[in-house]
Amino acid sequence: MNRIGLFLCLLLGLLTPGYAQQLYKGVVRDARTREPLAFVSLAVQGTKQGTLTDLDGRFQIKATAGQTLLVSYVGYQPRAVRLADEGDLLRIDLVPTVTQLSEVVVRPGENPAWAIVRNVLKNRSRNDPEAYSTYTCKTYNKSYYTIDNFVTDTSTEAYRNQVKRRPYSPMLMEAFTSQMHVWLKESVTEIRYQRPNQRKEIILATKSSFPGDFSMGITPTDFQPFGFYQEIIQLPIMERNYLNPIAEGTFSRYDFAIEDTLFHEHDSTYVLSFQPFPNKHFEGLKGVVYINTDGYAIENIIAMPADTNQKVWFRVQQQYQRLGGRWFPDWLQTDLKMPLAKSSTKLDVLIRNRSQVTEVQINPILPMKSFDHLTREQRPGAASTPDSVWQRLRADSLDHRERASYAMWDSLPQLRRIGRFLHGFSDVMQVLTTGTLEGGAVDLVVADLLRWNQYEGTRLGLGVQLTPPPLPWAKLYGYAAFGTADKALKYGGSLEANLLPRRDLRLGVSYRQDIAEPGQLTSLSQSLIVLGRPQPRNWLRSRMDSVQAWRVDGYFRPLPHVQLNLYGWREYRQVTSYPYQFSVESVNPHRFYNSELGLNVRIAPREQMQKAGKLETILAGSFPIVDVQVAIGIPALGGQFTYTKTVVQVDDEVVSKALGTSRFRLLGGWLNGTVPYPYLFGAPGSSAGGNGFYYYSPNTFQTMGLYEFASDRFAYLFWEHNFGRLLFRLKTKYSQPEISVSQHVGFGQLSNRKPHEPLVFRTLEKGYYESGLSVYNLLRFPFMQSLYMGLGGSVFRRWGPNQFPLARDNYAYRLTVTLSI
Repeated sequence: MNRIGLFLCLLLGLLTPGYAQQLYKGVVRDARTREPLAFVSLAVQGTKQGTLTDLDGRFQIKATAGQTLLVSYVGYQPRAVRLADEGDLLRIDLVPTVTQLSEVVVRPGENPAWAIVRNVLKNRSRNDPEAYSTYTCKTYNKSYYTIDNFVTDTSTEAYRNQVKRRPYSPMLMEAFTSQMHVWLKESVTEIRYQRPNQRKEIILATKSSFPGDFSMGITPTDFQPFGFYQEIIQLPIMERNYLNPIAEGTFSRYDFAIEDTLFHEHDSTYVLSFQPFPNKHFEGLKGVVYINTDGYAIENIIAMPADTNQKVWFRVQQQYQRLGGRWFPDWLQTDLKMPLAKSSTKLDVLIRNRSQVTEVQINPILPMKSFDHLTREQRPGAASTPDSVWQRLRADSLDHRERASYAMWDSLPQLRRIGRFLHGFSDVMQVLTTGTLEGGAVDLVVADLLRWNQYEGTRLGLGVQLTPPPLPWAKLYGYAAFGTADKALKYGGSLEANLLPRRDLRLGVSYRQDIAEPGQLTSLSQSLIVLGRPQPRNWLRSRMDSVQAWRVDGYFRPLPHVQLNLYGWREYRQVTSYPYQFSVESVNPHRFYNSELGLNVRIAPREQMQKAGKLETILAGSFPIVDVQVAIGIPALGGQFTYTKTVVQVDDEVVSKALGTSRFRLLGGWLNGTVPYPYLFGAPGSSAGGNGFYYYSPNTFQTMGLYEFASDRFAYLFWEHNFGRLLFRLKTKYSQPEISVSQHVGFGQLSNRKPHEPLVFRTLEKGYYESGLSVYNLLRFPFMQSLYMGLGGSVFRRWGPNQFPLARDNYAYRLTVTLSI
């Protein structure tokens, strides 16, 4: 063809728009709710050209006018859209089918989807981010709390009275339902990871629409796992575990169906739906997973709870990106919906967290200084990042409602009352996570305000801590308390210097004039954990000593998850309220001087800690946790007793896909030397006598008296296995029994009993055995419409050589109260 002919052909092509490709953009939505649909398949008919929508339902695709766009999505009727000449924004609405997922069917032979899932499991180690040696990335996170599906009956008297009391309430609801979000939160984090347990999240910038926010920076791991390959999918914000459909043994639990196959230029994507088989009693998920044949990796996944009785609904959506032959999270989004109702008003609280992952590096070399004991740390000044910097940090711009969420809290005077409520809520969250309430220069220690036990009665007190302005590395603490039953004043204080924060190197000195229960163990775990299961045994304590003590402590972390505490103390202790005398020559039978040097070691390889400002708290306590104490009595420091002591405590939890969760505590101790009763090991009993109902006190013998046994060497095992709802599941939402079995065992001996007479206590040479059966959530009642309050009970039986002659005396009954979704 000559040049003139070639020119005419090119000109004809330019003048024939019907055959020229152009870029079509659009959005796919649910036809009924108008909600955008993520990961919808769009393909140009007759070609291998196709794409998927993003998390906002948006797409763009090149095609020629006149061609047909085939749109398909699991749970929706497919559509064919003929493309017009104009490249206007396409709005495609899909109509849901009657059933959101395919019915479970019995197929002849093997399910064809199984071969695909087997390949995913085979390649899990090369596609799971947690299986990489190291990685680093940054995330931009945006979370909002908003009101959805608001309905109120304006004809009721309750509504009229509300408007009469608060004329501005209709305006406020209009603002919250259509103009702004109740709470908008943004953060930018840097994430470092090193297999198996080293993780560091640095909050570089954080911004909240509400000034009193104590939630710190939001990160993806608060709402969903960073990757969807774990055997157990843990949702920290839900406090519930779900069995992953992409896990070993899944074919006996989940049904899979091939819904679609998307063809690309070099690979293809299988679209599989999944849901639990009928009558399977486990916490399961349902949804859709997209498997790319390049490495048989998860490309996209949508998962939600299969339990329709669950009060709090959620949906997890994850999108992955291909990086040099590997796959890594790209976008993460979790939606949670909690229903609330009051009289004639109903609404849903919708929480959405979205994270974009950028600047990913896989298997970089990370120096040891990249990690320390803090899993999450907020950089100084992160909360004061200027708006000009946020314009650059955001993955996408804020929409009108999001911008209004920042502006309207300050511009609407009617929001101030709600603002005060949210300030109070933020203060409560701070108390729950740190045990303190910030008051500017002085922080209030909430645990010191009010306590109760049988010896002191009501203990009223005040505890404060502060950092002196000239000494930013120091912390001062002081307290005073008074018991209404013992009529005694207690007080104490401490000074601590943080010399090397990255290694948690601290030195402290303290003094206290207080009371102490005899025979109690101490460990670093007890001093670190602020939150945890309540210990009702503390309310029953009736035997106390008066103690005056000086103590010096040094703390250090040689490794991020290993903490050392070298200590020394000297105390004067006096027996007060129980008939005891120590029958040893040259020692007062009721008053003792003792001094001790010791080393505490705590190992918690999976524990997560956070720091914001001057507050440092445990973000998540993960097992195993090992506590070791080695100590010696030193008469040269003013004490009267020579001894050596070793105590070991191991806490662990094992989660089984098929059997539930086992949690156990193993303790052992050995003391060599003759010491008074207060320094022996008291067995942890929690029965105050009688057969009435009491609250369950974890890691104690429920049928054993508080001061029934003592020893100078011991071994205890506390084991509880919760089957959850794996054994059976009722169809009614008002009763969802969870069965738990317990076994507690104790051994102990005392080398020399004579010095402790006439005090009556027993030893455990022949062993102590206790078995229990618990039923949680036997009855469930809606609580605030978004949760269930569950009532249940436990029964424990004492058996073996130390059981009582009367059968009824060997039983203990406990009441259990739980909150669940």
